[in-house]
Amino acid sequence: MLDQLTKRILILGGMGALGQPVVRRLISDGFTVRLLSREPFNTRMHFGGTIISNEGEMAMDAIEIIEGDCRRAFDVSTALTGCSGLHVSVKVSEGADSLQALESRTALAVAEAVKGRGLDLVTYTSCSFVNEEFTDNFIVKCKLDAEQIYIDNDAPWMVLRVAQPMEYLREFNQFGVGIKFGEMGQAHHWIASSDYAAVVARAHRGEFDPNQVLYPKGPEPYTFDRAMGTYLLNVHNRANMIKLPRGVLSVAKKLFPRPHLQYYEAMMQLLNDAPEGSHRIKGHDEQVRGRTTLMQWCAQQSELRQ
Repeated sequence: MLDQLTKRILILGGMGALGQPVVRRLISDGFTVRLLSREPFNTRMHFGGTIISNEGEMAMDAIEIIEGDCRRAFDVSTALTGCSGLHVSVKVSEGADSLQALESRTALAVAEAVKGRGLDLVTYTSCSFVNEEFTDNFIVKCKLDAEQIYIDNDAPWMVLRVAQPMEYLREFNQFGVGIKFGEMGQAHHWIASSDYAAVVARAHRGEFDPNQVLYPKGPEPYTFDRAMGTYLLNVHNRANMIKLPRGVLSVAKKLFPRPHLQYYEAMMQLLNDAPEGSHRIKGHDEQVRGRTTLMQWCAQQSELRQ
């Protein structure tokens, strides 16, 4: 086994749909995982592990939790003590200002904290929608700006423009009824979050050359209709779908100016209009392709419900 038994990876954003599987996969592969959290006791209740409070302190558990804010360079720098790598997977389902503040401030904090540390790798969770043609969409703009900061930082980097996670299908399910806005006819290679976690672990094992953009994706392309229908039928034993006009979210945003409505409107624009990104390095396409099919993932979800 490679010397990941002594490798410690700091994770920023380990509580989300993509962050949690990464934590668990790194641990199962023998890494020690350190989580920077503003709510360390809640994080410990979720994962277990040990809360550490002093710079340079280590724990006996595979999970170490340190209190701090990923947007502050001092906190990130303190948490990086004793770490060989860093994985960033932050997300906020709110408006442009909140997302921009989180993404850019985290990226700038990381860039400051990694200077002169000699880290093996910094991995960043982006998304397959990121494309210079869609910079009018604030999600794409925030991700693209953050990517550039990680690319310019003082450590080897890897940007992972991951396809849409299968787990996101749950967000469009309301009591067994699927909801779509507009046609949403673009085909996407929906990926199981566990497959994405495997890519992150392999990256920190050194299986890919650093300083490149990779596109982790699932094995099969599905339109939203097919993906959602497959999920509903196999997990909820029904396949009802409600189609709403794309403009509904725009009207709702004006009537009820809530930040999360701005986010969902931007996401619906991408699901309707933006194709998956192209691959800069074709040879890596198969290396980062997940193996879990949508049907296999649905079977797993069905078992969890029983």
